[in-house]
Amino acid sequence: MHGVMASWAWRGQDLRACDAIQWLSGRYVVYWVLVLATHRQAVVKDMPGCAGGAGTTKQRWLMMLSKGRFSWFAGRRSMMCLVAVALLMQLAGATAVAADLAVSARAGDRPALLFADNEAVQISARIVGGSGPVQLNYAARETCGPWTAAGSVVIARDGDGTVEAPLPLSFPNRGHYQLTLTATCGDLTANETTTAAVVYPPQPATLDSLWGIMYGVYRGYPSHLDQQDRPAQIAASMRLLGASWTRLNFWLHMYTISVKDGQVVLDLSQVRRQVDEFRKQGINILGEIVQTPRILSSKPDANDAKGDGGPLFCRVKPADYRLWDQMVEQIAREFKDDIQVWEVWNEVAGGGHFWVGTAEEFVELLEHTSAALRRGNPNAKIAGPGFTSSVALCEPFFKAGIGKYLDILSVHYTDRKDRVAEYQALQEKYGLALPIENTEESTLVPLNNLARGIRSHKYIHLHAPSNNTYRPLMTMDWKPNPTAVTYAVGAHLLAARTFCSSKELPGFKVYFFGAGAGAGADLAVVVAHRGEGPARFLDSQSIDRVRIKAVPAPDQDLVGIDSFGRETPFAGSEGELPFSLSASIFKENRGMLFAAPDCVFIRGCRDIVAIDRVGQSSLIVVEAEDGDYDREAFGASQNPEYSGGKYLNIWQKNPPGEKGYGVDLKIDVPADGDYRVLFSGNNLSRIIKKPTSLSPFYWSFDDGPRTQVGEQALDMFGDIVGDVDGAPEGMATLGTVHLTKGQRVFHLRLTAPRESDQHWALWIDAIALVPVR
Repeated sequence: MHGVMASWAWRGQDLRACDAIQWLSGRYVVYWVLVLATHRQAVVKDMPGCAGGAGTTKQRWLMMLSKGRFSWFAGRRSMMCLVAVALLMQLAGATAVAADLAVSARAGDRPALLFADNEAVQISARIVGGSGPVQLNYAARETCGPWTAAGSVVIARDGDGTVEAPLPLSFPNRGHYQLTLTATCGDLTANETTTAAVVYPPQPATLDSLWGIMYGVYRGYPSHLDQQDRPAQIAASMRLLGASWTRLNFWLHMYTISVKDGQVVLDLSQVRRQVDEFRKQGINILGEIVQTPRILSSKPDANDAKGDGGPLFCRVKPADYRLWDQMVEQIAREFKDDIQVWEVWNEVAGGGHFWVGTAEEFVELLEHTSAALRRGNPNAKIAGPGFTSSVALCEPFFKAGIGKYLDILSVHYTDRKDRVAEYQALQEKYGLALPIENTEESTLVPLNNLARGIRSHKYIHLHAPSNNTYRPLMTMDWKPNPTAVTYAVGAHLLAARTFCSSKELPGFKVYFFGAGAGAGADLAVVVAHRGEGPARFLDSQSIDRVRIKAVPAPDQDLVGIDSFGRETPFAGSEGELPFSLSASIFKENRGMLFAAPDCVFIRGCRDIVAIDRVGQSSLIVVEAEDGDYDREAFGASQNPEYSGGKYLNIWQKNPPGEKGYGVDLKIDVPADGDYRVLFSGNNLSRIIKKPTSLSPFYWSFDDGPRTQVGEQALDMFGDIVGDVDGAPEGMATLGTVHLTKGQRVFHLRLTAPRESDQHWALWIDAIALVPVR
């Protein structure tokens, strides 16, 4: 069923059709597999290309999946057996499942506990399962703040029906909050931990706004959102956070395509629903044509995957541009009143993740696609191709003539190192002056992009469970991250302002914005900035508070605003306020690392004359090059982007001696306690990705237990963080350890060569200890 989901009440449960199917298939997948195995001969016999059972079982299953054929059920006996077993199992388990207790926090029809500060916070608890009254305990805590609240309510209920009851809970100010619910019903107990956020109300959505959010509509939709209302809920969340624009990818699963009598037939109903909801919210859309449908592909049977760009068949050029042009023209015509800017492809110079072909082949694709888009919508502007790589990798596309077909040059991840100037220089070399738009950015408040007048599109969420490097605004189950609040603060304060100037002070950089051209600055944004010296591991992330001396704008009061929107009026011309919320999140050992940028906003500010750090950091950092290591095996390379300007590196073919390849670091521990151990050096995701390109290793303190770091011991999406001072390849969390006061020795030893070339290889830059509260 598309768009409308049937629902019914069964034994006290409020079920949707899709929920029932997921419940059944998830609960009894083992039984389904057993039944299929029992009837394997019938299955194989009915499979095209598998007569007589040719090929391995794995190959046969892959063939069925790749061709989209589910002819396992062609045998009538198999089908009847499957249905009978499934129904029997569901009936047998229905009573037990109905007795289970579940609790969840709701905010009416909102998909998330996300509120503007000018509206009432109304949160209710939804109880499903159990029988009779429910005792509900709740506890709330401010992220990186002192506020807490707790209480309990008794929810009256006759029988075992679903019930919702309001919580007597409100939040004191803008910010991010943790909420825990515990429900007790007889002998049953259920828990939920979720998050809530209160943000500034959004500025009006405008065409010239520089604030966008990228929503890729990945397959991993937030599962708790009702399918029918999902597009509206997603659009409402993005507007509340302050987005005026969205980049909307037309991934293959967003539409269906067939070819009949030489004509392309499209079903765009799914993406139409999402487009309609974005437009109802006033959000402008940048559509993206990306991925070649299998039926149009020049390599329709190529299923090799790389990265997150999909199988090879969708990363190559079309086989027949006549059919491709039909498809693109139909899409542009369908959305000609809704989408006026179209981006063609994604990260074409990204090493084959999204495009496999020559620069000349891509320019041919761009020529056809841009012409077809303009036939479908004569007013369409063409952007592309989402460059994210070094200029050297992008230049072949300029040589091949990419500029002839573009109105906008689209790029990714330019804010952190202010890479826009590189693209401008490359354009100038080829006689181009295209406006630049950033269609994929990880920085929450992209000050360098804003200073250049460049629109940025921030991730709303990712298809990975968590990925700190990209700082998604929402989790996959649509809970607001602390990053969502920071994005909303930036969008509210800066959306209606224009960049005026910037200046550097020792350790910091200040960006000034005003209400319009020639109006003068009335808002400052302060960020950490190391200047010309070498980086220091986690330097800005460890700044707890700052004291600022400012010059007010005419007739305005100075107000400091932190990354969560919490305001602190200045006493005269000076004020002190929290700077790095990352430091607080470290200490609390909760939430996402580096959840907010290390910056503060000063409203009513014309100039800043002094900034001082306040207090001592609890972070302990030791440089690898200062430790004890085999100087014949390791080299100390210089690079100002790495902590202290140096890092240790090893690349050895021969196996190590008795002591092994590694480093020993003496660390003065100030007090007994638990400490998180952080690593700077190579991006340790390379230990996970096959074939591995780094050596696995273990670490330990003194004579304590050894912790292995390798394929099975590292979560590349939860433990690895990018955009960190002094860790240009990414910082990794190695784990947590209890240490006693005094001098301790950290040991790191490589345990095997890497798989790619059987060399012992690793870069080690610095180790940090963060006390865990």
